[in-house]
Amino acid sequence: MDSGPAVTAPVETRVNAVIQALRERGHRLTPQRLAIVRAFLGREDHPTAEAILEQIRGDFPMVAPSTVYHTLHTLVDLGEAVEVAPAAPHARFDPNTDDHCHLICLACNSITDVPLEQCHRPIEDSTLLKQHDFEPALRVYQISGVCSRCRKADRPA
Repeated sequence: MDSGPAVTAPVETRVNAVIQALRERGHRLTPQRLAIVRAFLGREDHPTAEAILEQIRGDFPMVAPSTVYHTLHTLVDLGEAVEVAPAAPHARFDPNTDDHCHLICLACNSITDVPLEQCHRPIEDSTLLKQHDFEPALRVYQISGVCSRCRKADRPA
């Protein structure tokens, strides 16, 4: 299983900001939670909680799955993660909190990030927001379908 890329300097800066936000909100900063935060923010894919658990289990064999889930949901609450719920048995989590779009394959459950400008109609969006006097904080659109790899393999959705 791909454990994602190693933590880089910009990721470590983000990790430090998340640690500060967790402290400010009174969360306990156990070594296990810090490992979960580092493992998650160091990835560029859309891992499940189980994938994060597997990634840190070598250093923390006794970490509970509930600790991973709780930590990931805390990151969502802090605005440091987006929960992606494709038509799959497990929620996935995205460390990319910039506005963007998810292309979700219904056959293999892959998730591809696409820049927001490439996947929505700004005029309709702008009209909708004005109509409801709504100011968005984050825009993540999801488009479900079948990826080219699955179409070539003729996998049913």
